[in-house]
Amino acid sequence: DVVTSKHPKHNPGQYWVSVGRWVSDVSIGLSLAQHPCVLNVRYEDLITEFEKTMLKIYDFLGEQAGASLQSWKEKTNIKKSMHWDKPVQDLYSHALARWKKPQHQKRIAEFMENERAVALLKELGYL
Repeated sequence: DVVTSKHPKHNPGQYWVSVGRWVSDVSIGLSLAQHPCVLNVRYEDLITEFEKTMLKIYDFLGEQAGASLQSWKEKTNIKKSMHWDKPVQDLYSHALARWKKPQHQKRIAEFMENERAVALLKELGYL
């Protein structure tokens, strides 16, 4: 899904993250997985298991979740995104499985030709 994302303000119509960058960024993240100051979180887990994932994050930070967990959008100190020039938005699921859409078929073929990318998908449990 990451390599099929596009940013409406920066190079519209072009993919935002190259396959090479995805491989590099994910590899770095995984190399730090055992570091005591790092917690890897999957976006899809935030969407599909929001409360469970957030409790894991709070626990990692040594914080109490509190009653504002479900009303995070109203409680946040960040009221406007500098990247989107809009108010803070709810989490959304429309990006999940975006890679399956026909318009990304060529991009996914490029991704799957990268042996390291495929190995990372396997390591992360996606394949």
